[in-house]
Amino acid sequence: MYYELINQHLHVASREGARRVVAMDKDFWSVVSISGPSEPLNELPSAKRILRAVFDDTEIADESNALIPPRSEDLRSIFQFIDEVPGAPLLIHCQVGISRSAAVALALICREIPKEEGFWDRAVDTLLDIRPQAKPNALVLRLGLELFMPLGEAGRHATNLINHPRLFANRFRPNEE
Repeated sequence: MYYELINQHLHVASREGARRVVAMDKDFWSVVSISGPSEPLNELPSAKRILRAVFDDTEIADESNALIPPRSEDLRSIFQFIDEVPGAPLLIHCQVGISRSAAVALALICREIPKEEGFWDRAVDTLLDIRPQAKPNALVLRLGLELFMPLGEAGRHATNLINHPRLFANRFRPNEE
C-alpha cells in the first residue's frame, strides 16, 4: 500500500507472507529479508532486489550469549539499501513479521515524518495501519533511530514509541500473521 506520509509503498510481513506478496507483484518490491542465523534464507526470486540481514530477535545487545543481536552496522546496511533507490516499493519481513521488521519500518517512518506535535501518534498509527499486530523490537528501533537522531533523542523516542499505548497493548496479544 502507498503511504503519502512517507511517499512510499511499504509492507511488513512474515516470512510466508513475504513469499505471497512478492509472488503476487513480481519484480515490484525491494525486499529487506531479516532472519536469524539458524533460520534458512527466504527464497524470493520474484523480488526486484533483496537485502538479507541476519540477527536474532533479541533486545539484549550482549554478544556473549547464544543469540546474535542486531548491531548498528546491520541497521546502517538496511537504510543504505533503502536509500539506494529512494521511494522504491519496500517490503520488510522477518520470521513472524511483528518485531524486527516492524521496528525497521517504524524507524523508517520516523525518519520520514516531521518531528512535531503528535509525531509519536502519527508514526504508530502508520505502523499499525501497515501491520496491526506490530510489536517492534526496542533494540532494532533504537539502533535505527540512532542513524538520523542524536543518541539521547533516539533513545527517548524509541522508549516513547515502544511504550505508546497502542503498541504496548500488542505485547499482550498472541502472535498472529
